[in-house]
Amino acid sequence: MEIEIPSLEDLLKKMETTRKEAKTAMERTKETIKRQYDKRTRQSQGLKTEEQVWLEARNIQTNQPSKKLDQKRYGSFTIKKKIRQRTYRLKLLEEWAIHDVFNEDLLTCCKKAEFASQHKDPAPLPDIINEEEEYEVEEIRGHCKKGRDTQFLVH
Repeated sequence: MEIEIPSLEDLLKKMETTRKEAKTAMERTKETIKRQYDKRTRQSQGLKTEEQVWLEARNIQTNQPSKKLDQKRYGSFTIKKKIRQRTYRLKLLEEWAIHDVFNEDLLTCCKKAEFASQHKDPAPLPDIINEEEEYEVEEIRGHCKKGRDTQFLVH
């Protein structure tokens, strides 16, 4: 019974070709990952300090019973500082007890109204206490029972 023992040169050649194949496979995978990442990543908006922006209401907890009826954006707020490539610190109201650093995806540039009919007065910003909105009520105009809850009509 004869056993073939590969020579050292053959073993080194095989190791070198395996290493090259692994390296090319890793480069192909890296390119594929970059291409997939770039498909879903937007270009930076290029926001600057002291610029006015809207804050998306996506991550802000409110007392509204329906997300559909809630405000979609809050603002306008001023950018205090650019923290990182896509992260900004905003100048929020003192009543808001939330963190003041936001990703660029949650910010939208404020644009001036081109026509008089586009201008509308902004809704009053709520006070955010314990991560929930709080409004000041002038008067209660009515109420009704719904299940165990009582709903109030306020002004």
